[in-house]
Amino acid sequence: MNNNNNFNMNFFNMNNNMNNQFNFQQNNIKCPYKPIITNTNIKDINESTFINSVLQSLASFNCIYNWIKSKNQQVLTMTQNLKITKELYNLFYFLYSGQFADSSNFILNFFNAFKYKYQNINLKQDPYHFLFYLFDIIHSEDNSPLNPNYDATILNSQSLVTQRNKFSMRNLFTKFLEQSQNSIISNNFYNIFGQEIKCNNCPSLFYDSFKYIIKFKLDDYKKYRDQAYPNKKNENLNLDECFECFTGGNNSQCNNCGNLQRKTFISFVRSAKILVIALIRMNHIYKCDLDFKNKYNINAFLEYGIANYKNYFLKACISLNNQGKYFSDIFINGFWFRFYENNLSMLNNVNVEIHQYEPQLLFYELEN
Repeated sequence: MNNNNNFNMNFFNMNNNMNNQFNFQQNNIKCPYKPIITNTNIKDINESTFINSVLQSLASFNCIYNWIKSKNQQVLTMTQNLKITKELYNLFYFLYSGQFADSSNFILNFFNAFKYKYQNINLKQDPYHFLFYLFDIIHSEDNSPLNPNYDATILNSQSLVTQRNKFSMRNLFTKFLEQSQNSIISNNFYNIFGQEIKCNNCPSLFYDSFKYIIKFKLDDYKKYRDQAYPNKKNENLNLDECFECFTGGNNSQCNNCGNLQRKTFISFVRSAKILVIALIRMNHIYKCDLDFKNKYNINAFLEYGIANYKNYFLKACISLNNQGKYFSDIFINGFWFRFYENNLSMLNNVNVEIHQYEPQLLFYELEN
C-alpha cells in the first residue's frame, strides 16, 4: 500500500454509531493534503459541471482541507443554519478519503438556499456566480466575529471630512475587519483594496473595500487596451493589462457635483492567500482569449510602500469547452490533472492544454 493510501487510512475513520457521519482520528498528522489520484473526482450529476468544477478546485487547497478537518467535532451538532457547511463537509470528507463523492445532496440544498437567485434553472449556471454565492453563504455560516454587533454601518456613516482622510478610513476599516470578519473565506480569500476617488471639482475621497473574487470584464478591457495600444488589436489580453484596467482610472459620475469624469483608482492594500480571478465576457468564444502564466507577481499593483513579496502560483483553472461543459485543471502533488465530468486525466503539455479552451476562473495561491 502506498504512502497516500496509508495517509488516508490513518486520517479518516468511519464511525457507524454516529448516524453514518465520519470522524477524524485524533492524532497529530503533519502530512499535507495528498489526495488519492484515482477515484477522487466528484461525480457529475445532472449536468452540474459548473458546480463540480468549482468544488473540485476548492478541494485542492490545504486551507480548505484543514478547515474540513477542524469541523469534524461540530458536524453532528450543526443546525439548519449551517446546512450548506454541513453538506460541504460531507462531500469533501468522501473526496479526501478517496471514496465515492456525489454532489447531488449538496447541489439540492444549495439551490434551496438560493432559490430566489435560481428561480429559473437556466440562469447564472456558470462557475463565477456559483462560487460567489457559495463564498457568501459559507462566510455567513462560518463567521465567528470577535464582536458580533460590529458591522458595516460604522463605515457607511462617516462624514465627508473623515472620508477625505486616508488614514482615518484605513484605521476604521482595519478595526471593522478585526471585529467582524473571521471565517474560512475572510481569512483566505479576502483581498483588501484601497480606493481613491478623484474629481476635478471636489477633494479626493478615500475608502477601503474587500472582494473575495476579482472580476475582470474582458470585453471592456479589450476595448481600452486596443485604444491605448492599436498594434495589439489582434492579440490576447494578458494579466498585466487586466490588472491595469481593474486598478486604474475607471470613470464614473461624482455623487457630490455630478462630474462625469470622476475617476476611481484602486490598489492592493492586502492580497489574499488565494487569488480568485473571474473572467467575464458578454458571449462565449470557446477558445482562450487571455494569456496567463503559471507564476504571477502583483507587486506593480500593491499600494506604495508595501513589501514586495506577492508571488503567486497557478493552482487551478476552470474552463469552458466547445460542448458547453466546464472542467477544472488542477495542480496536485507536482502534476497537472484534468477533471472533466466523471473522467480524470493527467496533462502532458500543460502550456498548450491548459490554454486550449475558454478560461473562466483562475485560482492563484500565494507562495509560501
